[in-house]
Formats: sequence, C-alpha cells, structure tokens
Amino acid sequence: MSQAIPKKGVFISGTSTNVGKTYVSALIASAVTEYRPVTYCKPVQTGCEKLVNGTLVAPDFDYVRHAVNLIRVHNDVHVPYKFELACSPHLAAQSAQVSLSITPIVEAVEALSQQAFVVVEGAGGVCTPLSETSTMLDCMCALGLPVLLVTTPELGTLNHTILSYDRLVLAGLTCGGIIFNNCDHLEEDFVRVSNKEFLKNRYSHIPFLEIGYKATVDTALKEFVHGLCQ
Repeated sequence: MSQAIPKKGVFISGTSTNVGKTYVSALIASAVTEYRPVTYCKPVQTGCEKLVNGTLVAPDFDYVRHAVNLIRVHNDVHVPYKFELACSPHLAAQSAQVSLSITPIVEAVEALSQQAFVVVEGAGGVCTPLSETSTMLDCMCALGLPVLLVTTPELGTLNHTILSYDRLVLAGLTCGGIIFNNCDHLEEDFVRVSNKEFLKNRYSHIPFLEIGYKATVDTALKEFVHGLCQ
C-alpha cells in the first residue's frame, strides 16, 4: 500500500479585513508544530514599515515568526510582495508601480512546502483585488489549498460569512473549516450567540472552531488542526 502524501498547507482567508487573520494564522501554525514542521507565507503585505535603508518590513510575518518556531528561508520567499501603502493590494501595487502576478506567489508557496507545512495568510477578504484582472480568490485557486474562513461574532457576520463561503465553493475550493474569532473581546450577548449558532447549524458539515480573546493552543485547536495535517 502506498503512503499517503501529506498535505502541503492551508490558506487562511477572512470575511473581511480586521477579522484577526494574522492572530489566527499564528495560533494555527503553533498548533501544527504538534504534528509537523511548519512555516508561514504572506503573499501580499501592505502597510509595511520602511527602514532608513529602504528595506520594507512585513508586520504580519514579523508577528508570526516571533510567536511560532517557523522553518525559515529568505524573507522574500515568505512575503513575495511588500508595499508601504496600507490599502488594498491592487492599489498598493499601482502606487509602487509594480505589476502584481500570482505566479511568484505560487512559486514561493511551492518552495516553502518542500520544507514544511505552509500556513498561507491572504490579504483582506475572499475577493480582495490583486490587480485589475485578478483577486485573492484567484490566488487561492492557483494554490489549491484548503481554506480556513475566519469570521467574527459581530453584527453583519451572517451576510459576510455566507457570501464568502458560497464564493469559495463556487470556485471549486475546499473550505476546511470556519473559525469564529472574538478578536475585539466582545461580550456574549444574544445577537452574537445567535450568530454563532446559526452558522454552526448552517455549516454543520465542516469543522467549526471558536477562538476567544487572547486564546492559546488548547485541545480543541489541536484537534481542529490535526485533520489538516494528515
């Protein structure tokens, strides 16, 4: 009997910006280290800090690498595109007069996947534009990794989550789970509890994970990640 080929990684997407994708990416990567070597890729980072020598520092990569024992190679492989302007990738690329292409992203993830399980974190939401003709969804399709969809308990999450999930499925992608991230430390009122229960019931066929404020790697997270690593 032939041995199963280990999965190469997972793509962390969100229902919008500011839903805590980087925080979740670090937690997922930390949990993966229980089973396999892990690394991280941020295909497009906007809002970089520019050092006096002109080097751009990617804040999301810095956050994850300080939180997790990553397998590391050259920083440009972990973050193929870096832009100083804090905005949508397509606008940041235009401002920097850079032609943003998906090909270098695929090459970077493929190179990293030879070293370890890759946690890939997208920018913005599912359909965030990368250029006039491509979106983050096109990048996900090119990579072909299972997608973890990060959402929040806030008002509006039902519409955002349903639209995002449906778009992933229509594109032929596998949603490996939905992650409810309470990144703003919101109280559990009636609306937020109802939002969670509605989404749990609607997507009962896929894994569901709830992450509390300042969460750590616990048994639930390890169990959630275990299936991704096999």
